[in-house]
Amino acid sequence: MKKYFKWLVIGCCFVGLLGCQKSNVPKERQESIKVLANKVIDSLNAEDYTAISDMSDAKLKEINIEQATRDAWGPAIGELGAFEDYGTYSYASKDENVTVVVISKYENKKVQFTITFNNKDELTGLYFK
Repeated sequence: MKKYFKWLVIGCCFVGLLGCQKSNVPKERQESIKVLANKVIDSLNAEDYTAISDMSDAKLKEINIEQATRDAWGPAIGELGAFEDYGTYSYASKDENVTVVVISKYENKKVQFTITFNNKDELTGLYFK
């Protein structure tokens, strides 16, 4: 049992160290992505699903991101209460995409947005929980 506990502690330390890594996204790119992410969050808060679709790449438009977002976000927004703050941002880059995780504060809950943009500043992924 002690053997497994030791490996569990080592694994947790390793994961903790990974979380402390610096972002691989340049500061100027972080700022432009932050503006885009805030625009997505503002559009969601305003229930402007057309704006989400307008920001999206062809693949998201093909799957009808406007309706998918309406179906997922519409029921949730009533439970959240008033929007209070964008919160914290963390960035990661893979290939030509930049993903930002924003933990925003609402009156009743916090929401974690995971938003991905390509190098053309088109929305390529949108998740929230």
